Amino acid sequence: MELHSGHRQRLKERFIKSAQNSIPSYELLEMLLFFANPRSDTKPIAKELLARYKTLSSVLVADSDELKLVKGIGDSATF
Repeated sequence: MELHSGHRQRLKERFIKSAQNSIPSYELLEMLLFFANPRSDTKPIAKELLARYKTLSSVLVADSDELKLVKGIGDSATF
């Protein structure tokens, strides 16, 4: 059994329940990364990106070549 089995589903459910409240930036980024990394743990990638770029908006506008310097970010995770 996978170590983080069910994590993505729990995160999605928490997001839906907290639609009226704030969700931490790393969790929102983690969910966005689900599409680019469907089989890997995106939490450490999200936290590394936020540590490097400080805000979610800075991550979203960052240069794709710079983003690829973060382990786990490849062509599918950049625009």
